[in-house]
Amino acid sequence: MPNWSTLPALEHAVKERSGAVPPKQPVNIKTFEQYENYRKNITQMEQVLAFDHVCSKKAGQKEREANAILQLLRQRDKVFFDGAPPRKGYKNQPHKRHPSDHHLSNVDLVEESSIFHVARKMPKGAHLHIHFNSCLEAKFLLNLAKDQEKMDIGSNRALTNTGDLEECEIQFTIRGELGSQAETPREEMLQNWTKKFIGNPPKPPVLVNLFDKEKFDQSEEPTDKIRWMSYKDFRDEFSHKFPGKDLDDWLEGKLVYNAEEAHGVHQTAEGAWAKFNGRTRMMKGLFNYETAYRKYTQRCLQDFVDDNIQYAEIRPNFMHTNQVWSTDGKQLYNNYKIMEIITDECNRFLEDRRGRSDAPFFQGIKVIYCTPRSFPDHLIKDSLDECLELKRSAEIGHMIAVTNRGIAVI
Repeated sequence: MPNWSTLPALEHAVKERSGAVPPKQPVNIKTFEQYENYRKNITQMEQVLAFDHVCSKKAGQKEREANAILQLLRQRDKVFFDGAPPRKGYKNQPHKRHPSDHHLSNVDLVEESSIFHVARKMPKGAHLHIHFNSCLEAKFLLNLAKDQEKMDIGSNRALTNTGDLEECEIQFTIRGELGSQAETPREEMLQNWTKKFIGNPPKPPVLVNLFDKEKFDQSEEPTDKIRWMSYKDFRDEFSHKFPGKDLDDWLEGKLVYNAEEAHGVHQTAEGAWAKFNGRTRMMKGLFNYETAYRKYTQRCLQDFVDDNIQYAEIRPNFMHTNQVWSTDGKQLYNNYKIMEIITDECNRFLEDRRGRSDAPFFQGIKVIYCTPRSFPDHLIKDSLDECLELKRSAEIGHMIAVTNRGIAVI
């Protein structure tokens, strides 16, 4: 009769993984005690192959107790997921919720799970690369935009029916009205720097009614271009044009991926990137004015502390189309001014915490200088020059951490 035992293969794997030679197992088992020992030895050999074997073997008593608690919480979360209402699939087929589903399918449950709450409080050490404009929930910037008198909203099509709401691309911008004369030597220096690295400032948009297709089509802009409307007027009219439709929920849906967009049957990598790029364009106008930049930086720092991150390196994108406006639209800030804003808010945040004995440890942040991969050679050279100028600045140089490839700027 052939020997189908997998024990030799297990012994070989254990030897390869641990370097130890497993003890020889008895060939003939005659008593229950021998069987128990045999089974225990095989189980221990299998455990050597586990990815966490070394950690488990070296764990102290407190670590073992913590792990036991986590395992209990995992069981609690399993009950939590099993009891959640099913998701509706094709033709409303119900699907049980499961922890292994895609994150976007489960995000509502994940954030309520016991393991998530424990993980959020655990010390993280350093977060060494985080895209700055994606640190906070979309609601934060959308709520700030409601109060901005100079905020405009744009669409690439007239909004006359629900189909238009689904298919349009939405953007935001602060309506800029730049003056031409610099009043101080510093303003002149900043203007010259802006022209060198940014170019001529954009002109303020011509406003039209986005809900009026005739006026939308009569606009002088090319067919595929964005038309603009005062965001305040847009909010006032939206409820009349689309009664029962929640404007804030609709805008948030335009800015945040849902599971179908990411993992739908007909979705492709190209299609997912197209959605991503559209959301990036929408985010830019919500982010790139001083009030938002300052409040976002403050809230982002607090969010790091809430997540028990001790130090972070953020990655803004220092490109010529990512200008930051003053909130009144009368000034356009270059990258030096952007770095000043980040530095000011970081210093203020750390100073506020300095007198609190109960505050968790937080070292602060630094900035990764980054430009798009698509930059031509001459812009790369200009950007390197700018990066070095920023690093050599006495006021903000200490905030520049590394380039995007992790090469220290010294």
